[in-house]
Amino acid sequence: MRSWVRFGFAGLCVLAASAPVLGDALQDGAAAYSHGDFAKALKLLKPLAENGDAYAEMTLGVIYAKGQGVPQDYAAAAGWYRKAADKGNAFAQTNLGLFYAEGRGVTQDYAEAAAWYRKAADQGVAFAAGSLARLYAKGLGVKQDYAEAASWYRKAAEKGDVAAEVNLASLYLRGEGVAKDEREAALWLRKAADKGNLYAQSALAALLSAGHGVKSDTAEAVALYREAAAQGDVAAETHLADLLASGRGVAKDEAAALALYQKAAAQGSLYAQSVLGTFYAQGRGTKQDYAQATLWYRKAAEQGDVSAEVHLGLLYAQGLGVAKDETQAASWFEKAATQGDVAAEANLAQLYAEGRGVTKDEAKAVDLYRKAAAKGDLASEINLALLLAKGGPGVAPDYAEAARLFGLAAARGDVIAESNLAHLYAAGLGVAKDPAQAAAWFRKAADQGDLAATLGLARAYETGEGVARDPAQAAIWYHKAADKGFARAEAKLGALYLAGAGVPQDDQQAAGWFEKAATQGDAAAAANLGLLYAKGQGVKQDYAAAAKWYRAAADKGDVFAAASLGLLYQHGEGVTLDEAQAADWYRKAADAGDPAAALDLALLYAKGAGLKQDFAAAAAYYRKAAEHGIVSAQIALGQLYEKGQGVKQDFAAAAGWYREAAEQGDVFAQSTLGLFYAKGRGVKQDYAEAANWYRKAADEGDLFAETGLALLYQRGQGVKQDYAEAAKWYAKAAARGDAFAQSNLGLLYANGQGLKQDYVEAYKWFALAAAHGPADNRATAESNRAIMADKLTEPQIRQAKELVEKWRPAR
Repeated sequence: MRSWVRFGFAGLCVLAASAPVLGDALQDGAAAYSHGDFAKALKLLKPLAENGDAYAEMTLGVIYAKGQGVPQDYAAAAGWYRKAADKGNAFAQTNLGLFYAEGRGVTQDYAEAAAWYRKAADQGVAFAAGSLARLYAKGLGVKQDYAEAASWYRKAAEKGDVAAEVNLASLYLRGEGVAKDEREAALWLRKAADKGNLYAQSALAALLSAGHGVKSDTAEAVALYREAAAQGDVAAETHLADLLASGRGVAKDEAAALALYQKAAAQGSLYAQSVLGTFYAQGRGTKQDYAQATLWYRKAAEQGDVSAEVHLGLLYAQGLGVAKDETQAASWFEKAATQGDVAAEANLAQLYAEGRGVTKDEAKAVDLYRKAAAKGDLASEINLALLLAKGGPGVAPDYAEAARLFGLAAARGDVIAESNLAHLYAAGLGVAKDPAQAAAWFRKAADQGDLAATLGLARAYETGEGVARDPAQAAIWYHKAADKGFARAEAKLGALYLAGAGVPQDDQQAAGWFEKAATQGDAAAAANLGLLYAKGQGVKQDYAAAAKWYRAAADKGDVFAAASLGLLYQHGEGVTLDEAQAADWYRKAADAGDPAAALDLALLYAKGAGLKQDFAAAAAYYRKAAEHGIVSAQIALGQLYEKGQGVKQDFAAAAGWYREAAEQGDVFAQSTLGLFYAKGRGVKQDYAEAANWYRKAADEGDLFAETGLALLYQRGQGVKQDYAEAAKWYAKAAARGDAFAQSNLGLLYANGQGLKQDYVEAYKWFALAAAHGPADNRATAESNRAIMADKLTEPQIRQAKELVEKWRPAR
């Protein structure tokens, strides 16, 4: 039942007093006025008024106020009222108070109104007392004071003023200015009701219906409602309709209730219009008709009825009785939310959170959910927690508050809250990280069938977080979720079968579960299925199928799948060979952070394969891979800096990247870094460092490093000069065909440095260097061979040539 309590105030009126028994002219003027002869009355009374007669002044005020026989003139009326009021005429004082209250003929001034009302009320004018009470109740012109209002209402009510009786009753009902007393309120309402006041009849009926302040008497309440309703009282119509609709105290009759609501709605009752909307929407007392529901909800909503605004919003949101229009829905929810309606706040919050009918605004959604949650809306409480846990544009994550809200709802058994609280405990967000608590809440939610919690519990058993690690239990819970078609669980189950964890290893089962998940759009499962087809593992090898599943995963942003698809295009496996397509897919993966794809793309740019050769782009992608520690990318980037290809030549940068690779054990990088230190290229020349890096590479069999290290020993640069050590390293390189090492080894044999002097051996190595070496080294080797020939006998020369013929490079 709606509250019926409201103030009922008299409207603007102009009081006229009976003429006193005085002179003939005054009596004749009063008689003319009472007979409606305003011209004669004005003619007789004006001279008297001008001579200061209070009654004549007050009557002239009425004539000008009402425009009786003269043009209506509130200023003139106010002037005459003031003359009479100043002489103590109570009726003039009352009317002058009205003029000040309404701003008629004078500037509106509630303080002046109160002053004049008080003068008249002190002389016993009931209307003045009631009007003064109204000013105290509203705090207009005087400090708001319900006690004073009650006092003046009582003075007027005791003189039988109906409006005062009703308003005094209202104060008793609310306990404003007087102690709350429904019995006293009922007494005053009955006085007014007995005088036929419709509002009092309706209000008294409400007390009788509820048994407040009077003995409950539904029969009398219904009778009063019927009496008032029969005279068109809207409140009575709606209250009687409420009783008939609910069957409280009368036989339930929704059709009769509908008829009463229709009468009240036709008179403009927003409540009745809104209820009519609900009756049509629910088919109560009439056939269900959403179009009619929309019509009545709209009438009430357009006048600001909150309930109607919410219901109209719901009809637009669902497309019932109107075309579905979430923008319209949001507009009506907004109107109701502005008035603090909890349902509107919750519904509007959802639209803002999802960007439906309004621009997505999670910050506004949070604000609205918070308002609704504060009013006890449980769904809003959970939705608020979800948004706070997720965060987003304009919404800083507040895990602590989210955890608190989830905790409250989880304690009441809400499965969503249980599941989300578990995730917060698992991650240590908003609460201390507690895998055991997480597992416990996951189980509670999983036992209620929550799929995300089932997956969380399975993961806990898989990893041993919060529970004893148990792959078999993990598989059981993954199965529970997978059997319900949960793609993520299907994908995880596929991974378990692939690894043989908790279930027998079974590539075919793995492929089957991956396909179930991939068919539902799970990117990771599609990528894994693509890999199985590429390898022919659990399925027949099929590069076309691999490409299909890689593409499905890559289109959803799976980096591994994009890189793998690029590889298939590069080699024409399962797809037409297309290096441009390969480059596109490598780029997608590389830009998403895959360093291997960045390397592959850099290689295509460097070669100009499938796209225009572009060393700058190659350098950019080599860098992406190099920064992730990929050695070949570090070396390639070092080479670009060394050559100035795609980047400004920078030996220091080149040395830096070679060092990155060298420190990871790459032989080429170690050897090159040795050269940089030996030459002082990009680093300060340092033969000791050169020897250090050459040795690392030489120990792994790098020819260039062996010769470089040998040269340092030969010259005594960075190491103690040691011809034997130089000869050892030259011999290693020379044996595998390095012409520079062969030539220098020949010199050592010729000079007897580090090994026994031997012209035959010297001849052999010079001859090999001359035969296999580069042009710039060949002439020197040939010259040295000739020098050795001069020192040898013919048999020794034949021996040396035989050694050359028999020589084969070592492996």
